[in-house]
Order: sequence, then structure tokens, then C-alpha cells
Amino acid sequence: DPLGTADVLDAYLAETGGTLMWASAQALGAQYKREPAVRAVGKAAGLAAMLVAAPELGRRG
Repeated sequence: DPLGTADVLDAYLAETGGTLMWASAQALGAQYKREPAVRAVGKAAGLAAMLVAAPELGRRG
């Protein structure tokens, strides 16, 4: 399982959802002091997307 540990999952979500959310926020003029909060929202959105996709991914094997 490539995301077998909590640390690996956290790093994956930070590098994907967190980074994408921060890049989007910067493009919209976000202040740097908001970076930790924006990245946290991105990680949460990424986790939510994974949970939504899990049943279908499980069916596909």
C-alpha cells in the first residue's frame, strides 16, 4: 500500500492538496501569513476527495 502510514499520507496530502491550494491562493493575491491555514484547507480537501473516491477505487481493485 503506497500510503500505508499516517506520515506518508500526511506528506502526500501536503505535497498535493496543500501545495495546489496555496498556489491557487497566491494567484488570487493571498497574504503569506495565511499560508499555513490555506495549506491545511488543501490537505483537508485532498483527504475528503480520497474518502469520496475510496469506494470506487476499492471496487476497481
